[in-house]
Amino acid sequence: MVAFQAKAGTDEKNKIAGTWEYSAPTAPYPYTSGRIVLKEAESGLAGELVVEGNRLPASSVAFENNELVMEIEIEYNLVTVKFKLVDGSLVGEANSPDGPVEVKASKVE
Repeated sequence: MVAFQAKAGTDEKNKIAGTWEYSAPTAPYPYTSGRIVLKEAESGLAGELVVEGNRLPASSVAFENNELVMEIEIEYNLVTVKFKLVDGSLVGEANSPDGPVEVKASKVE
């Protein structure tokens, strides 16, 4: 049973690990589009936001029950992004200092 639970956790990470192309049309420039890179790490998942070649590491990444939550410092503000995995796409929102921003992402790798 323990092996099954460990495998289930790995399967969950495999669903989400990879590179995702995101779109956030109402976000401030240059954050309207870019990539989210998620990788397996010893402590679970690690991630970063890649915008115009700049890499912004996530301070925390959690994926459970098809929900992804990331925290990223953007221009000195801690932004929490919450997604649901729906039909192979990530759909959610970020809590920007200017209010909620809708974000969608599709896996590219």
